[in-house]
Amino acid sequence: LLGSIKLLQATPIFMGLAGAVFFHRLGHDVNPAIAVIYAQYRFDWNEQSVGFMLGGVGVSAMIVQALLVGPAVKKLGERGALTVGLSCGALALTIHGLAPVGWMYLLGIPFGALYGLSGPAMQGMITRHAGASDQGKVQGAFSSVAAIATMIAPILFTQTFALGISVTDWPYAAGLPYIIAAVAILVALALALRGTRTEKAAT
Repeated sequence: LLGSIKLLQATPIFMGLAGAVFFHRLGHDVNPAIAVIYAQYRFDWNEQSVGFMLGGVGVSAMIVQALLVGPAVKKLGERGALTVGLSCGALALTIHGLAPVGWMYLLGIPFGALYGLSGPAMQGMITRHAGASDQGKVQGAFSSVAAIATMIAPILFTQTFALGISVTDWPYAAGLPYIIAAVAILVALALALRGTRTEKAAT
């Protein structure tokens, strides 16, 4: 881990992107951690309803990855696509966390799919700034950062979900993990923009 930090410190843009990668992954992993139990608790969905919801998430994500990522990066540049993707991700998670009924929760899915623009854009920026001989080391360093967030996310979000439903009867308290995740995505956006503020949009 110390070696990864030293490697990232050697290139200023990498430090900003490392923070963005951490909070991006942290926010992203709220759904694997609590989506099923949240939908069952909040909306009283059965297994079939949850299955349809997850299927919709998968299909919309595939559409974005297959049809929109390339054109979006070409049109907006990597920095622009990253901004749009992270903004949509924060919006999607906010909708999920505040939705009073199930159909409103579903409204967040298209925005969550557009969140998928951020990963390839961020990866493109990392790859472009890494030297040819350092690609493996740099990618490994960023993978280490993301792995730390992946370890933290399940504990953070399951525990805040449990806290939200145990300390109050206010129904929106169950959405606390989603609000935390949305804030994490906004932090990722701020760090990414700050770290790449001198970056010209790639075309």
